[in-house]
Amino acid sequence: MSQSKKILIYAAIAVVLVAAYLLITMLPKQESAQEQPGEETIHLLDLDAEQISRVYFSNSEGDYALVKSGDEWKVEGKDYMVLEQELVKTLVSDLSRLTMAREIEKGASDLSKYGIAPDGNRIEFTEGDAVHTLLIGDEVKGNGGNYVMLDFSNDVYQYSEFYMSGKLSGINYYRSSQLFKTNGEDIRTVSVQQNKNGSSTYELQRTNEEGTPSWKIVRPYEREGNSDKINKDIINKIIEIKVEDFVADFPDDLSQYGLDVPWATLTFTDKENQTYSFEFGGTKGEATYFKPAGQNIVYAVSTEKISFLQIPSDDLMTKLLYTENIENIASIRLEIGDKTVALTEKQNGDAVEYYKDDTRITDTEYSSAYTAIMKALSLDGTAAPDQSGTAAGLILIQKKDGSTDNIKLLQMDSRQYLVKVNGEGQFWISKTKIDELLNSI
Repeated sequence: MSQSKKILIYAAIAVVLVAAYLLITMLPKQESAQEQPGEETIHLLDLDAEQISRVYFSNSEGDYALVKSGDEWKVEGKDYMVLEQELVKTLVSDLSRLTMAREIEKGASDLSKYGIAPDGNRIEFTEGDAVHTLLIGDEVKGNGGNYVMLDFSNDVYQYSEFYMSGKLSGINYYRSSQLFKTNGEDIRTVSVQQNKNGSSTYELQRTNEEGTPSWKIVRPYEREGNSDKINKDIINKIIEIKVEDFVADFPDDLSQYGLDVPWATLTFTDKENQTYSFEFGGTKGEATYFKPAGQNIVYAVSTEKISFLQIPSDDLMTKLLYTENIENIASIRLEIGDKTVALTEKQNGDAVEYYKDDTRITDTEYSSAYTAIMKALSLDGTAAPDQSGTAAGLILIQKKDGSTDNIKLLQMDSRQYLVKVNGEGQFWISKTKIDELLNSI
């Protein structure tokens, strides 16, 4: 082929390529069928969210309205319902702008192909005297979200899946799963009443106002509480109680939930003297039905979350039945069976001397003997309220302030002593511990 012909062919190809390029760049762009929400942003409204005072829903989950009362949102006609305020505020903020992913059709003559109907799913929201209506249609296949139309304009848009959250939900979507706002630091008293297990019936009272909470047990017996365990296993678990499911509002028959005769009642107060009380009934799967005392509103909570209601009161007590500081004690006298032992601290001039009966001992031996007595008097369990026993021993503790504490041992049977500290208490200890004590001192 001659050089001139080659040049003509290359020139023709170049002309074709340039023409094709110009044609492509000059043609109007076609919208991709796979265009994702968020590539285009359209705001249909620009309202002041603070001025929106009512939001009405009508969908397959029911009809309900949220109304603003001061700074708080409530359910119209159902003040007993507690709403998740931040969730409602997010809803109102979304409605104030109505951010669309894209425009689908202007002036649509057939709304049915989008699933949009005047009596279909809709949200009406009021700003001042104006009421806006958002009609919600079918899901947009492939792209997510739903077809919507604002104020009967016949202009159809795609409302992205992100903004659709909660727009077709029932009222339970906006209800708060937290039925109280108290935190662990604010709790002042706790009462657990068990109808099936009396050993898990008790009342706790906080003994300090500042710092890590300290606790005492005031029922069934007044005892120093094991504060670390109470804080970890009771207080921290109370504040974790949350609604897993909204079961029924004002059911006719509570027995179907085991709440006609609750198996347990939890009551606690906070530093503002606000009282919260909940009753617990039957179970279903991994959940337990419960309700606020005095209200027939049934919720479900994770059974695992309320396992602390089964903890026996004995496990919440300090194990030592007597805890006087040794520095406050002048003498200890044990009279158990046919054995008598006396431990005495005496002042000799500037020196302090220690004796076991008439034999002088070191301060370490004296302290060890006292510690052994305290450990032997660590409770092993709670006796029945009417339990008694025969006198088996006495421990007399003379304190430096002139007062005396007496600890009586009453033999319940061949293995257990009932212990009475100054006539109080209904606790038992193992006889073996006392026998070992007598052999060691």
